[in-house]
Amino acid sequence: MFTFEQQALRSYAEIVKAEDIDCDMHITRTFDVFFQKDDMESSKLDYAARKADFPRDVIGADIRLHTDVSTLEQMTGVKDALMAASWPAGHLWPYKLAVSRKA
Repeated sequence: MFTFEQQALRSYAEIVKAEDIDCDMHITRTFDVFFQKDDMESSKLDYAARKADFPRDVIGADIRLHTDVSTLEQMTGVKDALMAASWPAGHLWPYKLAVSRKA
């Protein structure tokens, strides 16, 4: 799933750049933040299993675990988090993408 989503994000970004489409596209990162120790441990195990089973997908999708709480708070502004997972994400204005024309 991540491979498909990340390839779609890359494809949209390439099209928007190549065609110089003004659709307010922004590439950023999304975070799943964990506040409970049980959830954090479960997520770590899930991440390790996926990375072992699908290393190219996990690395290719740029999925990262963030366990340094002070750095995590600086990156997200979220207080009291124990850990987070992040990966590339993006957004655009679909209407502007669909109707954009060059003069």
